[in-house]
Amino acid sequence: EDTALAQAVMRAAVEHSGLIDELYCQLIKQTRECPAADARARAWHLLQFACGTVRPFQDALPYVAGYFIEASLRAARDGDDELRDAAAYCTRMLERSVANGGRKYAPSADELSCARHRHELVCAFHCLDGTRHHVRVDPATTAAEVVATLRDKLHMANADGFAVFEVYNKLERSLRPDDNVADALAKFETFESAMQKKHVRVRFSFLFKKKLHFEPHALDLSDRVANALLYHQAYQDIMHGRLPVVGVDGDDDGG
Repeated sequence: EDTALAQAVMRAAVEHSGLIDELYCQLIKQTRECPAADARARAWHLLQFACGTVRPFQDALPYVAGYFIEASLRAARDGDDELRDAAAYCTRMLERSVANGGRKYAPSADELSCARHRHELVCAFHCLDGTRHHVRVDPATTAAEVVATLRDKLHMANADGFAVFEVYNKLERSLRPDDNVADALAKFETFESAMQKKHVRVRFSFLFKKKLHFEPHALDLSDRVANALLYHQAYQDIMHGRLPVVGVDGDDDGG
């Protein structure tokens, strides 16, 4: 129930930007003035969700950021570890949201559960060689950041042309570099809920593969990891009829 209510509040802020500054003002007021500890804690949770979902407008941004500094000082004075951690998380997420942009979808239930405890989501990204790699994702993580993380994790020389794909059953769509990864999860949660009402099962996964293919002379043949992934991708595309094989004489090779 609390999760559904929090999602409704975040959804209203995402869909109606005029509510964003008012939302921050009301939550700051509740965390500062509310005498009930439980209500203050819930307000801080909503602030944590908001900082990872919507950005205050420019006029309100210094006020919101200043409040978190004030809360940190108050926590240090009172020895309040919970307040210190909440203010630090909000500051970090606010900085990330300002840098990477706001969200298009309200957070998923899994994301809110993690954000409530100030944890990151752990997402699995599949490769076509059959391997799976886990990456920590916060509410502001972009597809470009995941590509960079996977590049380092796989010890690739570079990941030029590689992208993250969201996969619904067998339907693939590449994420743009600035697309929010948590938004992809939130979108799937909404879609899955709608499909369940129709008794349709939908599987979702993230896929890491090449999106842009370069001319053979442009390939870095020294990057063994990238070339191995590209080999498996080409094999899969050929076997599933997504990549036509052309013979030397220009005719399709039907053999």
